[in-house]
Amino acid sequence: MAVYHLRLPGGWVNAKVLERALLTTGEPHADLYTSLRCTLPAGCKIMIDAGTRLLSLANQLAHSGKRVVLEFEEGLDGVMGYLDRLSFFDQLDPRIVVIPEPPAESAGSQRRGSNPDLVELRAITPGSRDRELPRELADAVEDACYGRTDRTRLGQAAYTVLAELIDNIYEHSETQVDGCAALQVYRGGGQVWVAVSDSGRGILETIRPTLKRRSLVRLSDSELVVRMFNEGLSRFGTERGCGLRRCAEHALKYRARLLLRLPTSGLELIPSHGGYKPDMAYIETGLRRLHGTHIAFQFRLSP
Repeated sequence: MAVYHLRLPGGWVNAKVLERALLTTGEPHADLYTSLRCTLPAGCKIMIDAGTRLLSLANQLAHSGKRVVLEFEEGLDGVMGYLDRLSFFDQLDPRIVVIPEPPAESAGSQRRGSNPDLVELRAITPGSRDRELPRELADAVEDACYGRTDRTRLGQAAYTVLAELIDNIYEHSETQVDGCAALQVYRGGGQVWVAVSDSGRGILETIRPTLKRRSLVRLSDSELVVRMFNEGLSRFGTERGCGLRRCAEHALKYRARLLLRLPTSGLELIPSHGGYKPDMAYIETGLRRLHGTHIAFQFRLSP
């Protein structure tokens, strides 16, 4: 039996650092590997965009029948304590082994809502809609940006963006693994991050098979996604759209940075005056497979 061993580095681990760590070994979804062992060493600090991806990957592998072990070298004194406060372990597939064993009742469930700089991880489960989640996340964005004169409008825009993304998971993803969403304010960095992860059918997986026009079929993944953001392209045609254009329009008004993770590629979309353009996107290809679509927004706490 081959074991996929992922060891995260010490220090801050954001989505980019997580992706680099995954690239140091093989493909976790490959049949070659029957289990995943992820080690989080002393000094490791998980940022919210990486935390939602790691949660999604672990749950996807467990759902596929692989044995998954998460090992924390510092126990609750280290990053495990933060993830416990984030309700990370509450969202883990119960078949996943955690070393050392986390508390029976998480700090996240005990103290939920008590920290204005944190919205704990929440499962997005089709058939059990949490109608308060988009508003809770948007209110947290608005409250975090209390120094901005446009904070009320920013909160309204954030609500529109998050409601669109979360509704897409409920309505279109056909997922068998729960999605998730969370928010974290990083006051030292002057920013707030909101992450929404969907482990169902990815955006491109639902759109590419239905493309009729040759000009669209030829587009690269990054070009196609940019067209979706700029023009509302979807499997239903530009008239109906998939909500991404509206998300982009609202995010652009507030100079939001956007990270988009597709099954084997990633994009960092940089806002320009005319929208998100292909030449303003940092594109990564050949990434390890992560089913679904994973989106993170960064809003600045000050203009």
